[in-house]
Amino acid sequence: MDRFRHLRAPLKIGALTVRNRIMMPTHGPRLPQGRYLRYLAARTPGGVGLLGFNLGPLGIMQFPLGPGRSPIANAGDIDSVPPHPLSAEGKAFYDSQVSAYRAWGETVRKHGALAIGQLYHSGAALHTDNFQPAVAPSAVADEYERHIPHALTAGEIADLIEAFALGAKRALLAGFDLVEIHAAHGYLAYQFLSPLTNKRDDRYGGSLDNRMRFLVEMLRAVRDAVDGAAPVGVRMNGPDPV
Repeated sequence: MDRFRHLRAPLKIGALTVRNRIMMPTHGPRLPQGRYLRYLAARTPGGVGLLGFNLGPLGIMQFPLGPGRSPIANAGDIDSVPPHPLSAEGKAFYDSQVSAYRAWGETVRKHGALAIGQLYHSGAALHTDNFQPAVAPSAVADEYERHIPHALTAGEIADLIEAFALGAKRALLAGFDLVEIHAAHGYLAYQFLSPLTNKRDDRYGGSLDNRMRFLVEMLRAVRDAVDGAAPVGVRMNGPDPV
């Protein structure tokens, strides 16, 4: 193992020290809370230093074409439809979900690891049916599910950036050590970056600078939201054969 000595060495990220360079990236095991916490408790003692968690459901993935106001009388029902993420009711609803996510980070920290909360929106790559239309920078079909997405308006883009900033604040409230923006794997921020999926002719499309604008504006909003309380990173593709 001597040839992997750097892999086992601690890593400084801002004011934090991760115990090594081994990370379990964000993924969706689709387990209920009790089983998921047992899964984390079994994985972390193996020595991983940093574990990623999907925080998209905290008011980001449902955006921007979510429902309007939900009937308050039915708000507690198991099949209730949450209100719009930027409405007063929506903000209160997603804030109320934070405690369930806090248990994830607490579980891995018990075993010496750190937790990174990933802010995620699938865009056109909508892999589950949530009864809402897929959205993207342009109406270009997703290569896997073949959804024809709604092309986001400038106003919807601004609202989405606000939703990401609120997601970052909830990541801090949930006790996550770091925050990550997902801009890889064909999801929304990636769709803005790629000329294959971004056919816009406004300030968010065309040149590389314009195609980067959505991600750059989102990164600035997220950094302002955490205000130095946690490191902020971006997950991007390395080689991209497409």
